[in-house]
Amino acid sequence: MPRRRALTEAQLETLFALPTAEADLIRHWTLDGADLAAVDRRRGASNQLGYALQLCAFRYPGRLLRPGEAIPDAAMHFVAEQVHVGADALAAYAARRQTRQEQLNGLREAFGFRMYAPGYGREMLAWLLPVALATTNALAITAALMDELRRRRIVAPGPSAVERLVAASLVVAERHVAGQLTRSLSLAQTEALDALLTAKEGTPLSVLS
Repeated sequence: MPRRRALTEAQLETLFALPTAEADLIRHWTLDGADLAAVDRRRGASNQLGYALQLCAFRYPGRLLRPGEAIPDAAMHFVAEQVHVGADALAAYAARRQTRQEQLNGLREAFGFRMYAPGYGREMLAWLLPVALATTNALAITAALMDELRRRRIVAPGPSAVERLVAASLVVAERHVAGQLTRSLSLAQTEALDALLTAKEGTPLSVLS
């Protein structure tokens, strides 16, 4: 049986989308003096702009830019103006795969970012449990997860991995609640509850239905 989706594709796209509104760009993509100094150490306008854009994306929404990804015009010009290069400079960015990887490594070292690793799954699931116990809204849980990843400077995994983590947190929360509700029941009470799920004779419906 296919796994039930916790989030729609549209919801995931929104959570992982680069900011375009002016207020969001000012809040999340404004570069300070230390940021600009790090950008200036890159060689060439294209690498400076690419480095700055990836730094901003690491911070918000908290993900890796995909090779060749189209950057929204508003976001592109907002960053380009700060680093004093033309927005068209990105066309030549990281033509060599090695250059792109070197820049990613440099960003992680200079700003303390960590790439999401499989070992983080259990840690983040434990962090998510209180959130999932407080709400069954998968979108709210995902937003909380993305905020926490950003706070820890952990670069988010892909949308499908995030959705699986949120779905798992909902399942764990449901089991936790069920355990709390049934742990004091006697054997006779448990059997009586189970009997409600037994199909009524001559029908496909349970007694409870």
